Amino acid sequence: MTALYLQNLPPGIEIRQGKNKESIRLRFYWNGQQHNETLKGKTVCKASVEFAKRKLALINYQIAEGTFNYADHFPDSKKAVRTEGHSDRTVGEGLKSYLARVEQKLAPSSFRNYKGKALKHIVPKWGDRKIRDLVKTEIQDWQLIELPAAGLSDKTINLIFIVLRGIFDDARGDQIIQFDPLSLITNFEQSDAQEPDPFTAEELRALLALDTDKQQEINAYGFNARSGLRECELLGLAWEDININTWRATIRRGRVANEYRVPKTRDSAREIELQAEAIEYLKRQMQYTYALPPVEVKVRQRNARSFETEQLRFVFHCTSTGRPWSGDTVFRKTFARLLVKAKVRYRGPNHLRHTFASWLITNAVPLEWIAPIMGTSVAILKKHYAKIIPGDRPNFGGVIADLLKNQAIKIEQSREKKV
Repeated sequence: MTALYLQNLPPGIEIRQGKNKESIRLRFYWNGQQHNETLKGKTVCKASVEFAKRKLALINYQIAEGTFNYADHFPDSKKAVRTEGHSDRTVGEGLKSYLARVEQKLAPSSFRNYKGKALKHIVPKWGDRKIRDLVKTEIQDWQLIELPAAGLSDKTINLIFIVLRGIFDDARGDQIIQFDPLSLITNFEQSDAQEPDPFTAEELRALLALDTDKQQEINAYGFNARSGLRECELLGLAWEDININTWRATIRRGRVANEYRVPKTRDSAREIELQAEAIEYLKRQMQYTYALPPVEVKVRQRNARSFETEQLRFVFHCTSTGRPWSGDTVFRKTFARLLVKAKVRYRGPNHLRHTFASWLITNAVPLEWIAPIMGTSVAILKKHYAKIIPGDRPNFGGVIADLLKNQAIKIEQSREKKV
């Protein structure tokens, strides 16, 4: 007759019959798989069965809480090998491993940004802490209270958390933790970017009509205000990208952090039909750079690891050096000095792109037509790039009145013909 303590065993506890003895085996589900482990050193008796019940209850509780560690319960199991020796991984150790991998995926400028933020903020706070010991509330207090109090912007905090999430995601993948507390912590919603501040037609005329020896820069500004390229795209534009028969330009690369690289997204790589004013500035620029011999440059590809070599004649050069722009820092400084000379309120050269979008919107060009030219979406265009320039707005009231008047005349003429 079966002993009373062996009757009605809870699910997950089995009595196994061996050649010479019986044993107790636990069955539980973890990471979507069934696991079976025999309790070693435990004979089948009432005390052992009660022990098995408590142990199984604890395992199931830890699995539910995300704190289960295989090696803690079954150190001799082959399944514990994957986490044994790693369960004490610290945040600092996890960061080192994470950075070593993402360095192979990110552009150097992005990697430096990630690494710099991590070393400045993550390591001092969490570097020596074991990953499995960190809990949601203390991480969230850091995000919501400490980092903002240190003067960090929402954008910077979100970037820090990209790295921290990577560390915890690795730990979960390596089964050091079974639950990621960062999955319960959301990023800050990005505050609206600075409102577009386009140059008015009067300001643009003052800048582009300057009496200066920096005509290549003037050509670049005039072209960009009527083509809408990103600053990096302007600096990476080559004559090889422009069909001077059809006056269409293909955006293939940009100058980013002192290197050339293809656009991040496929939408940014685009062909555009140039406007008449943009074409005029290119024609003016031809005398400076069109006939120059090409230079060999390496262009980082979208995977951030490989390069392609291109022979290019860059459209816009720095007047002072006679060479293509080495980066945006000097370009912006020159722009600032010329704005002062033109007595125009300062905005960065990126606002030339905003000016292009705002100019078109002010003249009632549909957003759906503008967005592909600028390599962005209609939603982003409306939110970040463009607004109507009140002083440059056509007299739409008069236009509409003329349209209605002409329509009324046509209707009246149609009635007279019928009569």
